[in-house]
Amino acid sequence: MVPAGPLILSFAFSLKHPEKRIIPPMFIQMIGIAIFITDVVLHSRDFNLTFAAIYLSLLSIMPLGTFLDQFIVFLLERFVKPEDLKTSRLKVYSDQKTVSSIIENQARNTLHLNEKPLEHSEPSIIFKTMKDERFTTYIEIEPTNEDGTTLVNMVFLEKGDYATVDSNDLKEYQREKAVYLQRVMLDEPNDIFAETASGTHAELLSRINDDLLGVYQRSKGLSKAEKIRLVAYLLSPIPLGIYISIVGYDATTYGAIIGTLISAVTDTSRIFIKNRRTARDDE
Repeated sequence: MVPAGPLILSFAFSLKHPEKRIIPPMFIQMIGIAIFITDVVLHSRDFNLTFAAIYLSLLSIMPLGTFLDQFIVFLLERFVKPEDLKTSRLKVYSDQKTVSSIIENQARNTLHLNEKPLEHSEPSIIFKTMKDERFTTYIEIEPTNEDGTTLVNMVFLEKGDYATVDSNDLKEYQREKAVYLQRVMLDEPNDIFAETASGTHAELLSRINDDLLGVYQRSKGLSKAEKIRLVAYLLSPIPLGIYISIVGYDATTYGAIIGTLISAVTDTSRIFIKNRRTARDDE
């Protein structure tokens, strides 16, 4: 229960008070360990046992707490505060294909974008920074009704531990990247006129919320059959454990474990990718 307790409590409390979004498991773990150490000191008469209990408890706080904090974010997603997001827009006097090619081939490395645009974004084309970046940039290349013009919508966000944050660094990052992208369009050999423009980014903001969905929110859109399969994967260690306790480890055991893991990972990934938009639409 040392790892499971804080995770379960954090999940339950965070859902009970969604305005706080995530109650860190690290805090719950620290309180629990403090109570545990106090109880050991007051009731244990074995000095070696007391010392070992305190030492191991303190040793587990940081690595275990850090892991649980990351895992709860994976389950519940970071809280996206719209006021923390920074937006910019360019009106580029060129067609969508040309603008996309310039961003993909000339600006991708500087902007730290993924090699390929995101899937299922038609008629727009959306690029995004790599996952391990502190600042996340979304660039949407949106066709317009005017011939020979394209809108380039940009949204910038900074990832905090449990929510997006607003900071001077983010504002500086936004200005730097927006100006850079405009300069790329204007410079030779492109020589394409680009000017700042105003407007909403509704479709792009919806996509950002969609991308940041946690496992819990995504699971709301699953069918009954998909939920049964996920529960079966979660409970699979029980029959495997019973089989191992009876038969022991052999080639069949290893095959069952590896096969279950592969099936669980691939099928679970497919299920959540397929249903990535369903939960957000339901909300």
